[in-house]
Amino acid sequence: MQPKTIMFRGNRLAVVYGRYANNRQAIRLVDAETGEPYLVATVNIPEVDIQEDEVLIKDYSENAGILPALESAGIVQSTDQLVATGYVHVTVCKLLVAKPEQADGDDEYEEACADDEDGAHCAHDWVYTGTAYGGDDESFRGEGRVICRLCGADGDA
Repeated sequence: MQPKTIMFRGNRLAVVYGRYANNRQAIRLVDAETGEPYLVATVNIPEVDIQEDEVLIKDYSENAGILPALESAGIVQSTDQLVATGYVHVTVCKLLVAKPEQADGDDEYEEACADDEDGAHCAHDWVYTGTAYGGDDESFRGEGRVICRLCGADGDA
């Protein structure tokens, strides 16, 4: 099963779901052909109270226009609630994907994934470890690493 793809600024991007260190849902987009990271659509602001099926979408700066693209693809729906963060606002969105899972068995996106006992590939549940995302990893200016909490694959590799 291939990951869902969307078109954004003329690029075909695969939607990759993960989790921040505080278990909130994260959405990042990677080049659908190469798997190279393109952008992280969500932000994690731990002190903001959101529902388990909600995410905070960064639709400004280098991400400008990503909210309408995600809405058109049926991935999120804006609640029209804005959250101030510094000099900008992020949008609270409801996830329209019932239980986001990464596609399993897709070597193109799971090169670092080890097979389990049954020979099936990991469904990758990405965790962002940086202090910027509520974790304790101060490397990479607080961005930390992206790792699969199930198999340990390095999402930054």
